[in-house]
Amino acid sequence: MVMTAQAKCKESGMRHDTSASRQGAALPTVGQAMLEKFSERAVFDAQLALGERMNAAGIDDGKLGAQIAALDERIRQTEIAMIPTRTLKVEREILVLELAAAALAEEAPLPGADTEYERVRATLAALAMHNTIMIAAKAQAQRDKRLGGDELSSAMDRSAACVS
Repeated sequence: MVMTAQAKCKESGMRHDTSASRQGAALPTVGQAMLEKFSERAVFDAQLALGERMNAAGIDDGKLGAQIAALDERIRQTEIAMIPTRTLKVEREILVLELAAAALAEEAPLPGADTEYERVRATLAALAMHNTIMIAAKAQAQRDKRLGGDELSSAMDRSAACVS
């Protein structure tokens, strides 16, 4: 016989909480997806800021800077003609990200863009730490599942759906 969360709480002498904040395992999954998307966006934003700062400071390989300048001119001309510029702006973003990627491939500070460089490095390190923690948590969950879980895990599951 399958017991509902409410019945399990009643059996253990605890009150079942039906509020959305205490319901279902989907909340951590949704939160995890949002966190991953936020983390990826933070890395993207930091890399874009680095590339933009490098471009403004004239730090480039000679080719990318010229391509970005040419696109800037095309965007300006296209805006004057009142033609949509979204595609050109996306192309420009890609070049700016390539500029940042080239800098990140080197382990050297960038005078004129050192703050942005450090921000990208810190963001990447935080994302790597988060991913490591998530991999370890998933491995632990798989081990627990394989072993059938333990009493503590079972008690924690019951208490998650209850309020004392």
